[in-house]
Amino acid sequence: NTLGVTRVIIAGGTAVIHSDIATSVRSGTGVTVVQRQGGADRFKTAAAINDAAFPEADTMYLASGLSFPDALSVAAVAGAQGRPLALSAATCIPAATVGYATLAGITTVQLVGGSSVLSTRVATFVPCL
Repeated sequence: NTLGVTRVIIAGGTAVIHSDIATSVRSGTGVTVVQRQGGADRFKTAAAINDAAFPEADTMYLASGLSFPDALSVAAVAGAQGRPLALSAATCIPAATVGYATLAGITTVQLVGGSSVLSTRVATFVPCL
């Protein structure tokens, strides 16, 4: 109540953030809207968040979805620039990430992390099979 928050977005599916959290957030807090952006895995969750926040974009950041430091280090920069931060596997781009990038109209991808976490296949946007 002190902050005047009326809307909360939960980032993650019910497998990682229990539905009781949404109920708890609503209880006695003044929050009237609780939304969930989640998917079956971290790649689908990131794509859902990006689609909701950035339905159209020309540039996105791409970091490893298997190791958090690079994504964490660029998250504030991406947010400040109003750009999406997508997640990748080490050797290919997950279908959810490819789908988001295509629908959003992404034309430039900024890789975050070295070749030990994002291979040259990721750099050339090779989809996972």
